[in-house]
Amino acid sequence: MEFRDAMLARHSCRAYTDQPVDQRALSMVLEAANAAPIGRRRYENVHLTVIRDKALLRDITENARRVLGDPEVNPLYGAPVMILVSVRADEGKISPVNIANAACVVENMHLAAADLGLGSCYIWGAVQTMQQSFELMYKLRLNEGFCPVSALILGHEAETRPARTPTVKTLELRFLDGE
Repeated sequence: MEFRDAMLARHSCRAYTDQPVDQRALSMVLEAANAAPIGRRRYENVHLTVIRDKALLRDITENARRVLGDPEVNPLYGAPVMILVSVRADEGKISPVNIANAACVVENMHLAAADLGLGSCYIWGAVQTMQQSFELMYKLRLNEGFCPVSALILGHEAETRPARTPTVKTLELRFLDGE
């Protein structure tokens, strides 16, 4: 698939089949993560955790339900893989650059998934609720000093969607040209 095609095919998938993601496809998505731009080349400030353990994925969902007070919420949409992106917190604070780094990593993975014909979705809410569970944070076995900030869920789509139509009208746009 050409880049433009992958970009237009990329969307937030919210329904997955039970079919597992094969190791080759997962490796290609992780290669894309590693190709993301990282501020000042400080790769040591970003960490990925690939979660395929069904029990742990259920725990993440149950934790979000408990924290949000909504027993029906399904923040992982049944995806068989979650790639958690964590960043180093310096003196208890997370740098905006590290947040931007995480966003670049997730977007690269999102585009790679589209290129491979896989469904994916950028996850933020369930990640934020994780931080309220000591037990769940322990199960994630994060490196010391790291905090989860975003994630990508990944799997085979239950329903395919057509590619988006290209446009320059979705976002407000202003040109500032010289005289």
